[in-house]
Amino acid sequence: MEFKLEKPIEQLLPQSVDFNYEQLKTDLQVSLEKYQNMVVTKENIKDAKDDRAKLNKLRTSIDDQRKAIKKAWNVPYDAFEKKVKELTGLIGEPIDTIDKQLSVYEDQRKAEKREEIEEYFDEKIGCYAELIPFDKIFDPRWLNVSFDIKKAKATIDDLIKRVEVDEKAIKDLEVECEQQMLDAYFQTLDLSAAMAEKKRFEDRIMQLAELERQRQAKAQKAAEEKQQKPIRQKVSVEEPAPPVYNVEEKTWTIQFEVVKVNRKQMMELKKCMIENHIQYRKIEEGDREEWQSRTA
Repeated sequence: MEFKLEKPIEQLLPQSVDFNYEQLKTDLQVSLEKYQNMVVTKENIKDAKDDRAKLNKLRTSIDDQRKAIKKAWNVPYDAFEKKVKELTGLIGEPIDTIDKQLSVYEDQRKAEKREEIEEYFDEKIGCYAELIPFDKIFDPRWLNVSFDIKKAKATIDDLIKRVEVDEKAIKDLEVECEQQMLDAYFQTLDLSAAMAEKKRFEDRIMQLAELERQRQAKAQKAAEEKQQKPIRQKVSVEEPAPPVYNVEEKTWTIQFEVVKVNRKQMMELKKCMIENHIQYRKIEEGDREEWQSRTA
């Protein structure tokens, strides 16, 4: 099956669409020359508008001819295009079906190849199985048809040998940060990353040592300054207690008679004298009569 035209395209299409192009072009150039330096004024504005209307009408009539010829020209092409699209549509359906089947086959082929490579990796990785997962070293190019599976397996072998050499090189250093270096290495599988971790660790140790040196120097300086400074003790001076002057107060002896009192009142009176430190004594009958005669 093949596509064939009944007649050559040169016979089906006209060589050109002829019209009075040269004559019309010459006439337009002559008649339109006067508008090149035209200046519209109040006196000629009406003529300018009339000329613009005539020119627009001429341009429209010429462009209408172009549209009509294009439409007539496209009639056979539109019919031709419709038939061609119908044929290509028929062909496209089985192409899509084949593409889907090819995609399924290609996915299956890649899955089988990846499975074979991963099985080989699991056999060879040994003690590094937990440190180096297959996805970490997998290269999608290994699944290409053009990539030999033997080459992928050889790449895995080379990788394991390089890891063994690099790990030994790190352990032979016998440094304090060995574990940190190994962690950095197995994260990147790059020896330079492990060496960078070693430098970072050593730089940190130096920084801490310098900070400790500065701290000790500061403490020593403070101790020296404290020894050189005279010791001043605060002596508390006790102020002498104010002198106590014993002043004997003047006292009187007063005798009075309570004319009428009950027992409760008598007890209250006695309590009042005791609380106020007033000395008192009981007056006998003879003393009372003597006191009354002196005060009469």
